[in-house]
Amino acid sequence: LLDRTGRVAGVGGWQFDLVEGTVVWTPQMYAIHEVGLDFEVNPSSPLAFYEGEARSTVMQALRRARKQGEPFDFEVPFRTARGRALRMRVVGEPVFDGAGKVAQIVGALQDVTDRHLMEAELLRINALQHSILEHMPGAISAFDADLKLVAWNSAFVKMLGLEALFEQ
Repeated sequence: LLDRTGRVAGVGGWQFDLVEGTVVWTPQMYAIHEVGLDFEVNPSSPLAFYEGEARSTVMQALRRARKQGEPFDFEVPFRTARGRALRMRVVGEPVFDGAGKVAQIVGALQDVTDRHLMEAELLRINALQHSILEHMPGAISAFDADLKLVAWNSAFVKMLGLEALFEQ
């Protein structure tokens, strides 16, 4: 059930044992990375899937979790073993031993590429709509079903003398 859930949600789990120096992945982690189950996972091998600033972000988060016991949750670019560019959400939290020292870091990796692409497309469409609205001749405004002003152009604002209310 957990394997199926991880596959459907695009989420893989991992555990970094700081005492033993080992890393364990769920089967979905191998699938996300597009590597076989025989891929050798060690503390440094996962870093190869992150480039530049993303790698630094991952390393800093792991360092803070290990040294200060800080959990983390962020999104970064990611490249699979087959070269596919994805966007990943990386979540982790420290596990403390009986003496209060960080013994493990456990976490999840989630493919959020589709959501990231949809957000980028939404921003593009909003910018296009704004540009069209601004370049329409005349004052234009739009209201929703509750009569709330939801869109307007600068000619509308100027015509009503409301510049001070609409300054950005």
